[in-house]
Amino acid sequence: MDVEVPGRSKWQSQFAARARQRFPEKIVDAVANSDDYRRSENVPRLATLLRGALVAPEAVESHVLAGLVELSFSTFFTTGSGTGFSEHREFLTNALALIDVLHERGAATSALLLSAARFQARLSNGTARRRGFIERAVDTATTPDELVAARLTLAKYRIDTSQYRAARKQLSLCREVLATGAAKRHATDVEVTTGVLYYYTAPARSRCLLEAVVSRWRDGGSGGPTDQPVATALHYLGRLAADDGDHVLAIRFYVRAEELSDDFLHGHGFYHQRIAELLVERGAVSEAAHHLITASETFARLGEVSVGSAVLDSTWARFHVRLGELEKAERILRRGIEVSRAHIGPRAELLLLAQLLVLHAKQRAWATAARIAVRGVWLYARTEITDDPLSVWSRLTAVARRALSTARPSRSTRSQRPPEAFSCPCGEPHDRTTVELG
Repeated sequence: MDVEVPGRSKWQSQFAARARQRFPEKIVDAVANSDDYRRSENVPRLATLLRGALVAPEAVESHVLAGLVELSFSTFFTTGSGTGFSEHREFLTNALALIDVLHERGAATSALLLSAARFQARLSNGTARRRGFIERAVDTATTPDELVAARLTLAKYRIDTSQYRAARKQLSLCREVLATGAAKRHATDVEVTTGVLYYYTAPARSRCLLEAVVSRWRDGGSGGPTDQPVATALHYLGRLAADDGDHVLAIRFYVRAEELSDDFLHGHGFYHQRIAELLVERGAVSEAAHHLITASETFARLGEVSVGSAVLDSTWARFHVRLGELEKAERILRRGIEVSRAHIGPRAELLLLAQLLVLHAKQRAWATAARIAVRGVWLYARTEITDDPLSVWSRLTAVARRALSTARPSRSTRSQRPPEAFSCPCGEPHDRTTVELG
């Protein structure tokens, strides 16, 4: 017989009572048969199980609760949720509530908090909430491995938000742990993250460090936990090549990085965005459309509404400039600027401002261009000036060159193929011409 609980309606009491009977068994089954759940169509089912676990947490053992949270996050990261799912914030809220339950029981929660931070990055990348999850992961770490993983993630957050000195501090703390002989499996990731930091502060040092990582990896053979950090190293070597204007080399690095990359969808979305960026710059608008649409679809499956979407907007805007659709390009740029500003993505905002500045200069709208320039100079001085003055010049040059390269539409809005040496390497058909997602 269902007992009505004070403060709840009869229906709520009945639901809670039945949930206590049914959900524990379903949760145990999901964790025991996790491979059956790792599909995007099961994300709503996992969301329901997260809610159900909160109704009767006392009926589920800690390792099973932890398994459910891990399964829910990892399934979302690798498959996405599909376009019909809109409960991203509730999904995260319920997962966090279960993490709190586990923490109260004395269970390990550091890794789960890092997953929560990764999820939060899709919703608001640079905000204090994401940082708070990471800092909790640092505070609750119980092993050297957990501590280095958490500090590494905090360093990456600091890089994302252009807090380079704070990132260096976290990386230094990681190296202190590594010096004791512990957490060695994170050594390559620490080195690569240092290389990523140098990409934004000292590009020449970045190239040397990342090339050394890749060289050692090739000598030692592939496979194992170093593959994903090496994929990141290859990706940033591709970005360095693109900044130098060497598109052929850049695309080779991107493709190799994609081959090594883990199954997380977000990285695959950025792969397509970077390929599209190069294709647009070469005027290959038809092939670029395929990759832009794929990137947009990938981000949509992840509910990406933060800085990642603003970076993608930058490439969509260049695409529409190539087609001569300047008004549409400006709308996209302003949307991206609004997102990057709200979600604390100064580098993305600077990139978008540079494109908008060139667009208005091309139209001889000098007063508007001047206002954009003032905002850009202020933002750059506040967030991006580093200890290496040469890096300031090299990065400004790369941004300006890329913005100028798409400041004019292509000679024809029809599909244009790039030179043979730069044909798109993905092997997929490039016949999708609907570009409304931009």
